[in-house]
Amino acid sequence: ATLRWNLETNSKDKSMTYQCIKAIAGFLNSPYGGTLYVGVNDDTSINGIEKDAFDDPDKAILYLTDKIETSLTGGVYVANMNFRPITVDEKVIIMVEVPPAITSPVYCKGPTKRDGRVFYVRKGTSTRPLTEEKTEGYIMERFGIGESE
Repeated sequence: ATLRWNLETNSKDKSMTYQCIKAIAGFLNSPYGGTLYVGVNDDTSINGIEKDAFDDPDKAILYLTDKIETSLTGGVYVANMNFRPITVDEKVIIMVEVPPAITSPVYCKGPTKRDGRVFYVRKGTSTRPLTEEKTEGYIMERFGIGESE
């Protein structure tokens, strides 16, 4: 996946950014965190971020950190994440190391303005939303926050 270029439609697509933000939210909510590789496909083939048309990798990282700060709420501290451009096969990818949130759960603004906030978790190699009922149980178990306090 890239940050803002849809490889299937060969056009700029805001949903590509949302996919990255959603994955980061899922890593934050997991007990172990995780690593996102922007510019790498699910099959591990390398696309790079060149099609995103940033002037340089630092601009891509600034774009991503801004989107994280405006899209996620809760225990999100961008300063605790590690963003690193890496060149692989002459293509630049961005590695984002995401530690688990410690103090509170992280919610993601929905993909459109009509959508409310969404709670994402990692399930295997994918990021999934939880229902409101399952979210409450997960937050209670993972963060110790809930009605029994």
